[in-house]
Amino acid sequence: MELASSSSIDAATFVSALKACSSLSEREEARELDGRLVKVESLKRGVEIHARAEKSGWELDASVGISLVDMYAKCGCLVEARRVFDRLSSSSVVPLTSLTLGYAENGQGELAVELLESKVCEQGGGLDPPTFVAALKACSSMAGKEAGELVHGRLVKLKALEKGMSFHSQAMDRSFETDTYVANTLVDMYARCGSMVDSRGVFDRVVARNSATAASWNALLLGYSENGEEDLSLELFPRMLESEAMANSRTFGVLLKACGAAVALDKLQAIEARIYRAGLEVDETLATSLVDVYGKCGDMIRARCVFDWIVAAGGGDLVLWTALIAGYSRVGKWKLVFESFSSMEDRGLAANAVTLVCLLTACSHSGLVEKGRSYFRDMVPKFGISPGVEHLSCMVDLLSRANHLDEAVEMVKSMPAGESGVAWMTILGACSKWRNVRIGEIAFGRLVESDSHSAGAYDLMANIYGRT
Repeated sequence: MELASSSSIDAATFVSALKACSSLSEREEARELDGRLVKVESLKRGVEIHARAEKSGWELDASVGISLVDMYAKCGCLVEARRVFDRLSSSSVVPLTSLTLGYAENGQGELAVELLESKVCEQGGGLDPPTFVAALKACSSMAGKEAGELVHGRLVKLKALEKGMSFHSQAMDRSFETDTYVANTLVDMYARCGSMVDSRGVFDRVVARNSATAASWNALLLGYSENGEEDLSLELFPRMLESEAMANSRTFGVLLKACGAAVALDKLQAIEARIYRAGLEVDETLATSLVDVYGKCGDMIRARCVFDWIVAAGGGDLVLWTALIAGYSRVGKWKLVFESFSSMEDRGLAANAVTLVCLLTACSHSGLVEKGRSYFRDMVPKFGISPGVEHLSCMVDLLSRANHLDEAVEMVKSMPAGESGVAWMTILGACSKWRNVRIGEIAFGRLVESDSHSAGAYDLMANIYGRT
């Protein structure tokens, strides 16, 4: 088009091109750059189009500026999105919504809330339902980073909850709570803040208006599941089936997670039947969840049936294989752990961090010290994975069980101080078994330094002295 006639390129052309970049970004896998997740290829195209708009004098057009903010926000380049936003003279709420959502989706909920609060003060309101959805998502983002406080035995994210309630109040003043998207986001926001009473209150009002969708149910079911009330999540599902809302793959994903946490094998089998009735048995994400949850419930026969079905259908990615291996590891089928891993490697799949935890655990319980050492040594050069606390803990357990206590001590010393308490207790327990007073006193000393009231440490040390 530029080659044919550059004079025909106007604001509408740039808006369309920038919207294309925004659309592409939604399908692109983000990459980490300087601690931020960025849609690199889409951003590169967007920057090129921005440069052309600037060169041709269209950058300051309101519609082009609004599209630039949206494109940069969706690509994860929030500094540039804010720069363009601050230069806009448009009173439209659309760029405010785009930038708020960009902050929220990139883990900067506090900046999103500050932006909204400042603009509301400047403009005296003017927010619409999509802006409130973005605001509530920003509160959810804040909740994800907040430590929370115990209130009546429940962990509540009070700062995020306070901001969320403020936006909820403003939405109600404008009668926006009846908007389905706003209501669903409210259900999710309250759940993420740990206030299931408020989450359920909004949901019940949605049901009373006969406007509950699958997204409404999913938000509530997930909220109960993530707040330690898996039983309520599972009990609500029959009510969802009675409503007009159709369960989808996300619904079943939430329910499978609840079954795994509650170790509810009977409910798991019923949900699997529903998955088949819904025609979703070929959904590999759900199949992987089924394999994982059957493993958590101890039914590896059924887990293997689901696994074999997916593999026979031409599927079977690393996550599925790891779910199978993890299941065998949980039930102590160590030989099958190694056999499955060998078959996985034959298909050209490399282990991930979870796979290696399973392998090291299997080595520990099978007494295969050299095999465990080999896997651990290969983590960086062969698998490209840096050992984490879980891998180090597995090695400490492996070495302690095999009476390689000096080596286990050196391994614990390489762990972060706040993470080594369990590992020192593992060594102390092994010292009781192997009657090693010297290493036992080292482990006991470290435990008492971090927690002088550790009754378990005193009991184990007394046992070591009593047996020598």
